[in-house]
Amino acid sequence: MYTRHHTRNTSAFSLFDGRRREDSPRQTRPETEADVSSNGRPSFAKRQKEMARLDKQRDKAADRARRAEDRKNRPAPPPGVDPDIAGVIPGPQPPQED
Repeated sequence: MYTRHHTRNTSAFSLFDGRRREDSPRQTRPETEADVSSNGRPSFAKRQKEMARLDKQRDKAADRARRAEDRKNRPAPPPGVDPDIAGVIPGPQPPQED
């Protein structure tokens, strides 16, 4: 599909689908060493970072398992006592001593 629009080309018509016209100047960048990936393997620092992440995940899993075991082994509160408010005295509290 041809469309008419303002361009730097000498012709005001160009292809709309993104293809270049044959008479338009081809603009290419020279290939530099930075453009080409010279290192195909992950860096040592990346591997160290991944290992640290895995160690942290293992530590967190162990902590979760330990807390779950502690919850199972915790003695049950006496019947009729809410553990959230056990030991709380209602009413005015005595003044704190500094």
